[in-house]
Amino acid sequence: MNSDELGYYLHPAARDGEPGYPRLDVNIFAAPTHRHYDTRRLHLPVAHFGNLRRMDIRHPWHPANYRVCAGLITLYDFVDKPVTFFSFGGNAVVEVLSDHTHCAITSDAPILHLIEEEDPATLLGEAFEALLARRRGAWASRQDEYELRLTRVEPVALYLACLGALHRTLNEGAHPPNDGRTSLRRALHDAIGAAEAQGRRIAHGPALEQLL
Repeated sequence: MNSDELGYYLHPAARDGEPGYPRLDVNIFAAPTHRHYDTRRLHLPVAHFGNLRRMDIRHPWHPANYRVCAGLITLYDFVDKPVTFFSFGGNAVVEVLSDHTHCAITSDAPILHLIEEEDPATLLGEAFEALLARRRGAWASRQDEYELRLTRVEPVALYLACLGALHRTLNEGAHPPNDGRTSLRRALHDAIGAAEAQGRRIAHGPALEQLL
């Protein structure tokens, strides 16, 4: 089955150890085909005049280009079974075809597929989501300014800043070796290694607090 016939398709990761994917293709249908996961609705966080807008895309939509903001991307099928991803932002191009609407989401930071609880991508995605929630909380009285920053930050810069912030969090203070973070530490180690293999060093970029 071709990728344009599937409910969604993830393009292969660039390097071993990278926790996510550079591109997510989503095909949105008006009625179930019963051949695969049938995406009925795409829930996508996008930039909208300097603010964050959570958009629901269905078929038929209209040709469009969106700047994707960091956060959760969720697909729903015709029984509302969700499939969830975490992204650091990117671009979305929407194309309308006769029987479905196609959306290609691309990013220079990995798009994480959140599947099983102990899956490395899920562990990292949940940790990154918690980091962003804390940064939003730090801007409690100035949410508009936080969202403006979120719409403007470059995905790879935010990704590296989150890797660095998580690395510091996991290494601050004294933690016993079996504190339940072993799998997360391993996933983070592999993600940092994959980033550095591409010449992206977490120590060389701005801190998360400088970006958001």
